[in-house]
Amino acid sequence: MARRMFARLGLLIGVGVLVGWLATPALADWKLNSTSGASVAYNQGMTFDQAHGNFFFDGVSSTINSALYRTTSALSRTASNTAVIPTDPQANPQGYNHAGDLSFDPVNVSITDTGKTRVLLPLECYYPDRTPSNTCGSGAFGVVDPTTLSFLYYVKLWTPQIQKAMWDEITPDGHWIFTSAGTHLLAYNAADINKQRADYQLQGVWGGLGGKDLGAVLATSNVSGAAFYVVSGVPRLFLALNLGTSFQVVSYGIGAASDGTPVLLSSTPTVETSLNQSSSNNEPEGLAVTDLFNGSYPLGSVLHWQMLPSIKLSSRILNYTASSGASSGSSLAARCTVPNLKNHTLKQARNLLGAAHCSLGTVRAKQTSRTRRGKVIAQHPKPGARLAARSRVSVVVGIHLARRLVAEQPTLSRDQESRKRRADR
Repeated sequence: MARRMFARLGLLIGVGVLVGWLATPALADWKLNSTSGASVAYNQGMTFDQAHGNFFFDGVSSTINSALYRTTSALSRTASNTAVIPTDPQANPQGYNHAGDLSFDPVNVSITDTGKTRVLLPLECYYPDRTPSNTCGSGAFGVVDPTTLSFLYYVKLWTPQIQKAMWDEITPDGHWIFTSAGTHLLAYNAADINKQRADYQLQGVWGGLGGKDLGAVLATSNVSGAAFYVVSGVPRLFLALNLGTSFQVVSYGIGAASDGTPVLLSSTPTVETSLNQSSSNNEPEGLAVTDLFNGSYPLGSVLHWQMLPSIKLSSRILNYTASSGASSGSSLAARCTVPNLKNHTLKQARNLLGAAHCSLGTVRAKQTSRTRRGKVIAQHPKPGARLAARSRVSVVVGIHLARRLVAEQPTLSRDQESRKRRADR
């Protein structure tokens, strides 16, 4: 990804284009609905927290660090961390200093961080005054608390596969994180991005994390942003490409292999929208997709494409709505919103979970009063929790003491029963 704020230093960013790829006809189109002005500090990427209506932006804040910002759905800033990446060599021995287009994870499925939302920062080493500028030759996914904007940890990626992480995007179900290396599209298990792995890496116990290579399918290595958009139940990965004098947003349909890992439904992308380079739209950056929030679409649209003008006094957000021929659908896949199961029978609880795109998990019994017998008396997670589709919800079902004692009586053979009756006489 081009480092926009370093353009003032006279750096030239090379752009690779596959011969003949630009001749591919546009298969879809989006209508530019409006343009929103934003701070020039928002110069590397954007993402959206649908549950709370918050945008997150990042950008280069100095030659040695990046910043992270949170705003409302109307772009009013609510929090900032102008040096989000740790500079302590013990916490950041690789020396990461640059974050690209980020992603918001509302459904953290990691073993050690279950239930916590997080911001995912793609990290690399970029020091323009050094040769080579990529001083560490490795990439990582950093994890940031979305409330405090404090950096928590990072997981280093396998260096032979990827030398810098310029963008990341998590699937709507929260299970896979996508990025790219050159023209190769990579996917990582989101559960592997956790504190335990990060600690083991810092201790030298584990090496870099490998991802699944989906092939050299990209037209250019210069991908500036990504977002997921669901079309007829199929997640499509939208990517912003810098092709030199023109820019495009393309998409790939994502399916699943027999082992559950992601696959491309087609290696040929759909061209969603494109525009020519201009003084107003000089450099493309991040992408974000939003759904209805409090009855309206943030910034009045669904697809948001971040741009920097040639004179960098501010940034711009191009807001698009689907027009005829565009990939139509929803920005979010069905999620599990945990219903209140208390005082319902197990059958009723199962039906409620199915309607809420959840599934029944562990069922335990606990002694209770006769009136609550056969009813759910406790559940985990709590009602209202938003999880990945088909997430399991565990319940505790009340059972009456007398019934429990009967259930615990040993089963006797006929001879044993006969002897017991004779003894009772």
